[in-house]
Parts: sequence; structure tokens; C-alpha cells
Amino acid sequence: MSQTETTLRVDVSPDGLSATLVIAPQTPKAQIDAMHVQALLAERGIAVTPMRVAAIDIALASYQPSENPTRVVIAQGQAPAHGQDGAIELLPEVLRPPAPTPEALASARAKKDSHRTARIVSVQRGQPLGQRRQPTPGTDGVDVRGRSIAATPGRASPIKVDASVQVKGDGTLLAAHDGVVELEADLLRVSTTLKLDCVDFSTGHVDFPCDVLVMGEVRDGFRIHAARDLEVRGLIDAANIDAGRDVRLVKGMACPKGGSLECGRDLFAACLNNVTVQVARDATIEKELQDCRLLVGRRLIAPRAAMLRGELMAAGGAELDTAGCESHTPTLIIVGHTPRLDDLAQEIGRLAPKITQQRDDAAARLAELSAQKATSHKIAERQTELRFMIDSATSLATKLCQGCERLIDWSANWTRAELIVRRELFPGLRLVQGPWTLDFHKRIVGPVKFHLGPDFAPLVSDLAVGRTYPASDIAKVSPADRMPDLRHLVATLRGDAKAA
Repeated sequence: MSQTETTLRVDVSPDGLSATLVIAPQTPKAQIDAMHVQALLAERGIAVTPMRVAAIDIALASYQPSENPTRVVIAQGQAPAHGQDGAIELLPEVLRPPAPTPEALASARAKKDSHRTARIVSVQRGQPLGQRRQPTPGTDGVDVRGRSIAATPGRASPIKVDASVQVKGDGTLLAAHDGVVELEADLLRVSTTLKLDCVDFSTGHVDFPCDVLVMGEVRDGFRIHAARDLEVRGLIDAANIDAGRDVRLVKGMACPKGGSLECGRDLFAACLNNVTVQVARDATIEKELQDCRLLVGRRLIAPRAAMLRGELMAAGGAELDTAGCESHTPTLIIVGHTPRLDDLAQEIGRLAPKITQQRDDAAARLAELSAQKATSHKIAERQTELRFMIDSATSLATKLCQGCERLIDWSANWTRAELIVRRELFPGLRLVQGPWTLDFHKRIVGPVKFHLGPDFAPLVSDLAVGRTYPASDIAKVSPADRMPDLRHLVATLRGDAKAA
């Protein structure tokens, strides 16, 4: 082994990305030859390029003998650029609400609504959610010997999306429908159901464009609006509830301070206490109605529930276990009526006498003028005015007649609505059924059914023995004043009230 070989060597790093010239301690500078260093590179399989020749020259020019070995990198490879993993990057605004503006804070303070701050974020159809970044393949490297070093390609994101998220060609993520963004485990989706542990100061008021499911309670003073279905599995305190479709209250709603509930379709509730309720279709109550004002578009179905005090209007009838209470506190049940039809009928009843009076007065005056033998231009003008008044009043009377006839047809669906009481009925109950009002002054044992006969007479059927008898036997019966006699109004508007 020559002296040069003992003083110089070239080490290649384990990854092959660098070659280092190692000079033994105290090696005189005169003993180091650039050509020999190049030969050492070639022996190690490393190509001698102009860049590496320049690196050798610089290393030797700057070399100074030392007590320790001198190490200088004279050749370098290119490390591989490994691929980036795919990822889903969501916009912050779809995960958390924006900070309230000063105007919103001032409005909340002015309204003294400490429940106002909303912490629920919903998205709308077509709203951008974020970006899906595809994995990249990376770029291969090369070692000092010129051999390729393979790059590791990026892995696809483990997070998948379902049909509720649209992915555009550039990776933009869009909501396929209204809802709330959910990222659970390895799935991103837009759920049409907002799931909450409870509704309190941690959530604020809830306003959601689809379904809402509350696993726990709804505290005092909070509002929930669900554009579709709503289910609450805990007890609801004095809150305001509004749903566009069905409502299911598993433990009911008890509101000492008063609450409200609006339901666009059907309602199921375990119990309702001190609540103002409006239901578009059927309402099913499991246990109790107490101190409520309940408006039902079709039927109240509560065969095991007691109605204690309050008011009920059910257009299609009602079924209860108990009606009224032992203290004889007033309780009102109205079947066979709807507020809209009642209001329309009352308005027609108010207008009809005015129109017929105007028509009849004009006709009488016209008859007087026509009977006069003398004529003049002024009389002719007055006759023309009276004929116009008669025609206008007659036209309006015809339209009101048509409205009355439609009301008669519509009300026919509800007039024969029934009330069934399964167990007992207490004094203090007032029942308005179609054209009649029934006031009860003694306890009635059920099961009984209140209905109208073929001639619209109020009847009671004892369902236990199958006997039917007049309602006047057990209640004071009087005409109801909620709706005028529509048939009499039609006759009046047509001008044949006497025949009617």
C-alpha cells in the first residue's frame, strides 16, 4: 500500500447521497494530488464531473494539516422528493360559526336575549366546503454513483366522502344538499340531521334547514326551528318549538312560564303542560294535556290522556281518556270547526247585511223614480247611478254566495266531527260541536261519544251498552255563535231570505 493510499481515502455515505474525502492527520499538503483523488472517486464507481473536479480543487486549496482527520464532501447526489399524502382541507366557516359582529352583539344586548348566540353551523346546497388534495407521486433521486433512488408516492387520504358531498374536477368540495358538516372517523358527509346532546347555553338558539334530534333536555328560553322533522328525547322546559314537518317529544313539554309549539304535520308528545300548540294534521298525546291551548288541523288522538283545563280545537274530532277536572275548572273543547273557516264565515256574515241593504235600498229608490210620470235629465242620471249600484251590489253578493257555498262544502268535512271520552267527563266542560254548544254540570262516566245525527241534532252514545240519546239529557244545549248560518246567508244574498 502506497503512502498516498494511507493518507487519502473516499467514504460514501450509507444512503449513497454523498462522497467524502478523508485526509489523515498531519498529512503534508504537498503529498495530496488532485488526480489521485479523482482516481479514488473512479475506484468507488463515482463519475468525475466538472463540478466534482471543482469541488476537489477547492477542498485541496483550502486544506491545512491538522491533528485530526480532515473530512470534505466532494460529491453529492440528489435526494428523492417523496410524494405528499392526499388530504381534505375544510373551510373554517363550515365547522364553527363566525365571531359575532358588533351589530349582532348590540342587538342581543338590546333585546336582553342571553340565549341568542348561535353555535350551530349549517350549510346550504352548493356551498363550498373545502378542497380535496390528491396525493403526489414524488420525484426520484440519484446517488453519487448515478443510480436512481425511488421516491415514495403519497398515500390517498383515508377520509372518504359520500353522495352528500360533490367533488369537482379541481378538487373543490360542495354540499350536495342543506345540512350540517360531519367528519367522523374516515367519512366526511353533509348530514340532514343535526344531532345535539341538549339545547342550552352551549348551543344557543337552534335554526336548522333539515331534521333536528336532541338527545337530552331543552332548557328555558331557547328556541328550536327545524325546517323538517324534530325529535326531542328529554324534557322540554319553557321553550319555543317550531318544525316544518313532524314533531316527536318523547318526554313531553312542561312550561311553567309558558311555551309554544308549531308543527307543520303530525305531533306526538308524552305530555303537554302550559303550552300553546298548533298542529297542521293529527296530534297524538300519550298521558296528559294541562292548561294548554291546542289547535289541531285534523284529529286529537289521546285515548289514555287526560285534558285538564285549557282549550282544544280539533277540526276532525278528538278522543280523550278524561275531559275536565274534579275542581270543575272551565275546560273548552271545540270540534267540527277551524279558525280559518270560522273567520271567513264571520266576515261574510258581517258583509252580507250591508251589501243586501245597499242593493235593496237602491232597488226601492229606483222603483220610486221609475213610477214617476215626470222625467228629466237629472232623474235619468240618478236612475243610471242606482242601476250601477244595484249591479255592483248584486255582483258582490254573487261572489259572497259562491264563497258561502264553498264554505258549506268545506265545513261538511268537519261538521260531523265526534268527541269520544273513554273514562269520565267532569262538570265545567264546554263542548262546541258543529252548530251546538254543550255545557256540562254533572259528571259523566264513559265511554261516551258525542256526535250529530242526520238532522244535525246533538246526540250522545253510551259505547258500553250501545245506547244513543239526545245530548240535552246530560248537558245544557244551545246554539253555537262561532259561525253564522251559512245557508241563511246564501238565501239572504240571493234575495229570498223569507223563503229561507
